[in-house]
Amino acid sequence: DPSVDVRETALFVLKRFERLRNCGVYSPSNII
Repeated sequence: DPSVDVRETALFVLKRFERLRNCGVYSPSNII
């Protein structure tokens, strides 16, 4: 089911974003 893949990817991105923000590192190039 593609929707499951999308949800998994979204969770991964959110976790990565949270970790970067918690480290005080906020840059669009770092998120990608």
